Amino acid sequence: MIGLDIGESWLDKWLLEVDKLMPDIMNPKTEFRASVADEIIAAGFDIGTQAEKLAQLYNIGRGIKPKIAVFIRGFHGGGIEKVFENYFTHMDLSPFEIHIITHMENMPEKKKMFEDMGCIIHELSRLHGSRIRMTNIREYKKLFAENEYDIIHNNMPENLLPFIFGKKSRDGKRILHSHNNYTENFREKNPIIQKLFMAGYAFNVNMATQLVAVSKIAAKSVFGKQRKREVLYLPNAIEVEKYKFNPEVRVEYRKKFGIGNELVIGHIGRYENDQKNQEFVLEMFRQLLENKIDCRLLMLGCGKRLDEYKVMSEELGIAPKVIFTGNVPNVSDYLQAMDVFVLPSRREGLGIAAIEAQASGLPCLLSDRIPIEAKASKNVRFLSIEHGVDQWVTEVLAIDSAIQIANRQALK
Repeated sequence: MIGLDIGESWLDKWLLEVDKLMPDIMNPKTEFRASVADEIIAAGFDIGTQAEKLAQLYNIGRGIKPKIAVFIRGFHGGGIEKVFENYFTHMDLSPFEIHIITHMENMPEKKKMFEDMGCIIHELSRLHGSRIRMTNIREYKKLFAENEYDIIHNNMPENLLPFIFGKKSRDGKRILHSHNNYTENFREKNPIIQKLFMAGYAFNVNMATQLVAVSKIAAKSVFGKQRKREVLYLPNAIEVEKYKFNPEVRVEYRKKFGIGNELVIGHIGRYENDQKNQEFVLEMFRQLLENKIDCRLLMLGCGKRLDEYKVMSEELGIAPKVIFTGNVPNVSDYLQAMDVFVLPSRREGLGIAAIEAQASGLPCLLSDRIPIEAKASKNVRFLSIEHGVDQWVTEVLAIDSAIQIANRQALK
């Protein structure tokens, strides 16, 4: 387990900070939560700085407006598209011609958002891991026959086609971007599949002229230990001011869901596979209710398994206390309503949701499988997911006690 011991813990330090603020404010939590945003900026997660790095990467000079092909899975409420949404909305895109190539059925509102930025969207057939079908080959051949790209930006390390067809790109710049701990994606697959993935990664690494990653573990999982080339690190940056704690929005959104003084545990993640470990969140919440804690669970995100988790909450007997919001465009507002954020992921490249939660000043309980770079403030504790939910329950109970103490002190 990574983290501090419960005795002299970050929670004790949180209470100490509350005591320091007591003479000046009515609600100690408000001032403390708002102040954490400065830590996020100092840690390098403000979007302005990182967007400038991406703009420099796209700039090929010589007075040329580069034509850039950005390959992603699609617009489905996932983290990678969120990263590009953050970057592109904070970049001057006029010097570039951006083409985004997707490989799944897109959410119309997300597609339109990128089109409104001036991006050209190409919707291709779904890719199935390392398996390449003739349909995929025909579509890529047509795409590259009709478009002469200067820069290829591949955000799918297992996808060989962008660099196969883009090896003769005009500027010769081929960017391989690792957003996740991809090693965990196929750890449980059979050895032959593992070797196919690794061979695909090695091909793309050799073809790439620039390696980019969101964290060291994301780099290692794709580029390998033996890499000798420099890696450009672009963390999942956010517009910090947008997430800064706002007590008025907190009141509005708690009222929207009929939440009074209950402790609100929050979680953000797609319901697509086992990565975000939502069953762990539901079981943890069930045990909190067994401990007679007056609490609610606020679950943000969408995906094909969402209904499955709704049924699970019914079976666990916690459904009346759980709020499934689906995909929401204003995540920052929902974070204001929360009191503690949990992300027990089985794997992450960095975890943009954890950065957003920290910017909102929330105490964050994160899986120890999330990269240490995700700790952008003092409000983070890493916990194991290997031995059940007990330790997570203990930590949430401690946070609830701390909040109750702070509230009582504020009324003195």
